[in-house]
Amino acid sequence: VINLSDALWGLGQRHQSLVGVQRLYDRQPSSRLGVYLAKTYMGLDQYAEAVDILYGIRGRFGMSKELGETLMDALMFLGRYEEARAISEETLAKAKNDYKVWTMHGKILFYSRNYRDAEKALTKALALRPDNEDAKSFLSATKAYLGKADNRTLQKPITPVEDRTADLKTLLRPQAKQTAIEGDFPAVIHYHKESLKAEKSANWVRSEEMLLEVLDQRGAAIYREFTFDFLPGYDRIFLNALEVYDSNWKPPPPPPPHHAGAAAHRRSWRRSWTMPPQW
Repeated sequence: VINLSDALWGLGQRHQSLVGVQRLYDRQPSSRLGVYLAKTYMGLDQYAEAVDILYGIRGRFGMSKELGETLMDALMFLGRYEEARAISEETLAKAKNDYKVWTMHGKILFYSRNYRDAEKALTKALALRPDNEDAKSFLSATKAYLGKADNRTLQKPITPVEDRTADLKTLLRPQAKQTAIEGDFPAVIHYHKESLKAEKSANWVRSEEMLLEVLDQRGAAIYREFTFDFLPGYDRIFLNALEVYDSNWKPPPPPPPHHAGAAAHRRSWRRSWTMPPQW
């Protein structure tokens, strides 16, 4: 039945998939099948229903590591962090040396703004699994809130989705520049492209490439620095290149604040988060 449910889900027949699992659980209830049923509801974005099912399974069959992880995931999605914390502590009693449980416990504490305990939990998770990127990301964000920011995660390269444009001059839009000048704009963006790479069971990679030209002192003031937004604990960002040229397409010496020219800049970042079950 589970294989049939997976097949129906893959064909887009999600309601039929849910009905099949529900019928089997009604006939042969078990903790494992109940967790699978709850994950099916979560895949349909029915997290509140999944939580009710998981609490029922816990009351009927007791706590298990798989049940605890799934329930924590659903409660975090709903923003019910106090409940999630209680479940994480109960789950840790069943799996004291499981890095995934410690990571989830740390994430819950992070979202509860209990940063000191989150730091301890995430440090424990990393001690159990040093290559745990999820825990590294959340620990970095946690330390930032505690005034212990560490920028080493920003120094690890991320391969862009696409290669840098070989000849930036081909991206110039003379008509756009002329329109900007006539409209008294401080700068003109000649080119801006975002690319996304999403693969199953892998972190998503998003790259951005931009070519802009500063037209006057106002533009120099606006684009003297770049600020990139990302979500602490989820995203990791890396600046692949920041290239500055003068009007003759030559790298200029350190310019004064009023210097006008063209700047080509590329950035790439990675984002990973808890996903619904992969069918």
